Parts: sequence; C-alpha cells; structure tokens
Amino acid sequence: MIIQRVQLSGPMSGIADYNRPAFNQVAIELRLRGFEVWNPAELNEENTAPFSWVHLMKKNVAALVWQDALITMDGWQTSKGARIEHWIATELEIHVFEWSLFKTHLDKIRSGMDHIMVSGLAVCPAEVSELLPSLSESSDPATDGK
Repeated sequence: MIIQRVQLSGPMSGIADYNRPAFNQVAIELRLRGFEVWNPAELNEENTAPFSWVHLMKKNVAALVWQDALITMDGWQTSKGARIEHWIATELEIHVFEWSLFKTHLDKIRSGMDHIMVSGLAVCPAEVSELLPSLSESSDPATDGK
C-alpha cells in the first residue's frame, strides 16, 4: 500500500491562531514531498463564519475515513479532537504516524540507510517505502532502474 493521502491531527483549541502556523508548516513539507494533505487549519481560515467545534470535527472525521494515514503533531494527546481522530483511525486500520517520526523515516529512506527502526523492528527502507509516495525514493541516476 502506498500512502498518498494524509490528514493532520493535533491541538488547535486554546492555542493562539488555532495552531495554524504549525499545521501549515507540516502541510507544506508534506505537499512538497508529493502528499495530498487534509489540513484542518485550512478550514475557515478567514474566520468568516462562527463554526462550532462539533461542526469542524464532523468535517475532519468525514475526511479521515478517506485518508491513507493520520499524522499526529506534537501535543495531540492533550487535544480532545485529536484523540477522537486517533481512535477512529486506529479502529478503522488507518495508518497513524507521529509527525516527528514520519519525517525522520522519510529522511532516512532518502539517505539510503540499510535499515531503520519502525515500531521497534529493524526493516529495510524498501519495505517502508512501499508505504510512502514515489517521491520519497532516491532520484540518483546511478541507482535508478536497478
């Protein structure tokens, strides 16, 4: 399975500007690597309508069921909404990755390391890269086609 569509999850309520800068930075990094990103910080960016937490959570949950993975951001455990999204993703067997670890794995795969640790198991980057978009693979002409 290739992971192409991801949803971001983390704390927003009670944080200045709803934590939009952090969400938007992660979304940019993922989009530059070829992912399609559902970024809840992009909902109602203009604050043009007073959407309730419940209304926005319904949108996030509806989007989540179509994602390949949920990417949790720092502090997600303290967020009621992020905990709900994490539970739904887990129950529906949607991959869940912590952003800091996911980003590290992408970088290690690109650097050509022989093995990386995933959930305590040593696996080769080729096995992990099956979960990631083709843009995460090496573009070294010396190794292409081999």
